[in-house]
Amino acid sequence: MIKALKQFLSQHEFARHVLTLMTGTGLAQILGVLLSVFVTRIFEREHFATLEQFSMFLVLGSVLVTGKYEFAIMKPKEESKALNLVGLSFFIALFLSLISFFIVLFFGEYIAVQTNNADLQSWLWLLPPTLLFFALFNILNYWFSRRKAYKHVAKSKVLFSLVSEPSKIVLGLLGYLSGGLIVSVVLGRVASGLFMTWNFLRQQVGQLHAITKVEMKAVAAEYKDYPRFVLAGSILSRLAQWAHIALFSYFFGIYSIAFFALSRRVFLTPLSILSVSFSQVFYQKISEMDSLKSVKRLYLKSLKNFSILGAALLLIVFALPDNTMGFVFGEKWTETLTYLRILSFWYVANFISGSMGFLWHRLDKQKTMFYLDVTHFILIIAALLGAFYLGCTELESVVVFVVAKCVYFALNIFASFRSLNKKIKLSL
Repeated sequence: MIKALKQFLSQHEFARHVLTLMTGTGLAQILGVLLSVFVTRIFEREHFATLEQFSMFLVLGSVLVTGKYEFAIMKPKEESKALNLVGLSFFIALFLSLISFFIVLFFGEYIAVQTNNADLQSWLWLLPPTLLFFALFNILNYWFSRRKAYKHVAKSKVLFSLVSEPSKIVLGLLGYLSGGLIVSVVLGRVASGLFMTWNFLRQQVGQLHAITKVEMKAVAAEYKDYPRFVLAGSILSRLAQWAHIALFSYFFGIYSIAFFALSRRVFLTPLSILSVSFSQVFYQKISEMDSLKSVKRLYLKSLKNFSILGAALLLIVFALPDNTMGFVFGEKWTETLTYLRILSFWYVANFISGSMGFLWHRLDKQKTMFYLDVTHFILIIAALLGAFYLGCTELESVVVFVVAKCVYFALNIFASFRSLNKKIKLSL
């Protein structure tokens, strides 16, 4: 059987690259989930809520910090252009990380007040350096994907978990409960970013002279649609993805935020192992395809397989005994399953749509992506504010939020398939 698997992978480059990324990401996530059994018993729910809020600002900042030029690294045929896109993305990230330092310095207290969590202010100073190292990972993730060097990406993800997850237990046992979770994540991001940077410099040291100010200006102008449309759209998309953390914190306090965090960790994060691994290789694969009909065949096959898998996962979640989360993670987490059963519909829809989201880049539909992201943002904000001001309970508001999410992802899949068909017809 092992011999047959090796033979299959040797003949199918696409599957081999997906498996490489899945192996690294899978090991990282499995380690995280296994150690969560101990971490959830050491830290309290409010500590996880603080980490979730910090993660919200980190993810939102990571969208801005590179101008989204890293998405363009896969596009040019010339290696020198790709290198200059790496350089451009890095210098933008360095500058904006410095700007974020002053934002935290002057507005940290205000941010903590608005999130109903005074403890958050003590740890926001870690945000700027974490943003820079997170940006380094994202930039070089696309560089190594372009070169099909997926092993570096996989190893980097494993390193993140090897550093961050044990650190949580060590810091927790030492009594650093307030910021132990956040510091551990920061250490993981720094290690991951440094590892990717070291591998990049080790391999490209002889070509770094190709990165010049003139060339960076040239690629900035050539791929200006990325900051013009992809950046704005990505900001709105991330706001829509994390709005529930900010708005639930503001209207209801941080009680439910910890349940959101654990649900995401045990369901969405492991599910993203396949989604992220597939999407990176999918993007590289369809970027090479000259025939849009071939792209369509791969798209439809993937859509079918992921839909079947998603349906199976929903059945598993609803089949779990009611005390599952309390038994695994501690009695204080029993209520998490109630949230998970609602949120799982969003997670599955996100998994199906997000796995093939790079199709928009292959079709050069950055403007359409922006319009969809605007729709996403408006739909989610309207649903959440409507639920809150109509007097819905906290759990009812979660249901309204998830319904809006599923509507958006269904719309996204329909629009991408329609755009693909339209472009095929125009090419005939």
